[in-house]
Amino acid sequence: MKRKAWLLAICFAILANVIVLVAAALNRVGEPEATARLTERELPLSYRAEEDTGISMYLRVNEDGVEQWLDNEKLETLGFDCSPPVTAETAEFHYDRQLPRDAFVVLEYEGKAWAAWLDKQKKELDESEEQVRLGERTADYLEKERGRQEKRRRIASRLFPVDAGPDAAGLRSAYPDRSRFVIVPAVFAIKVERHYDDEHERWEVEPLRGRIAEILVTTIHVRNKHRTPLESITPRRSRTEEGPVEPRYAVTLTFGKRYEPWITGVETLSASGQSEM
Repeated sequence: MKRKAWLLAICFAILANVIVLVAAALNRVGEPEATARLTERELPLSYRAEEDTGISMYLRVNEDGVEQWLDNEKLETLGFDCSPPVTAETAEFHYDRQLPRDAFVVLEYEGKAWAAWLDKQKKELDESEEQVRLGERTADYLEKERGRQEKRRRIASRLFPVDAGPDAAGLRSAYPDRSRFVIVPAVFAIKVERHYDDEHERWEVEPLRGRIAEILVTTIHVRNKHRTPLESITPRRSRTEEGPVEPRYAVTLTFGKRYEPWITGVETLSASGQSEM
């Protein structure tokens, strides 16, 4: 009896591996859905213990600005019911009971969203400079803020969510550049939030907010043939740690028919961000 159970367990393990291999093969059939060259800023190495032999990366997306396009109209297209006003008595119950929705998100690399993010950083620095001029902030504060902003500009991910929808083909028609726009599956959620107004001593309802609860393509494993350039690179424990902040490598990431990525190239970068290969 134990021998039979043992054989069944082996058969199931083999079958599971076969299914994974078949799915991976189907994903890579034909022309790629997208191919993007990203850097360590967008694909940092996952932390690994000394005894770990595998190397993996995770997709880091800059979600600053999502609220500007993930509005009620967009949430409706994803399947949420946004008809009750957030001030309605039953609004909180109505929105809290809505389950997350599976859909697709468009990620833009180093495009208009990135430029808008840089503009936002500049405006914030301009405001700090004005505060110093008015005597509301010190020159020392301004100098530190300049340093913080400069580091953020050099380490922030340049990969931004810019749109979403239930139909990946429709999104691809709207964003045809397959080197700049990547489409991946994601999970979206919705919530009504409140904050307490101390001045008027009452709870205030904030505008309805949608959010990306999860991007379903995050961990990317590095196959043996691409490991060599990365083996001597130590994963950064923190994006704010001291030391060099320039990206140390670039990765060519290819997405297949099932919107799943795999690595097709890795190159190390010099301190100036130039390829060393």
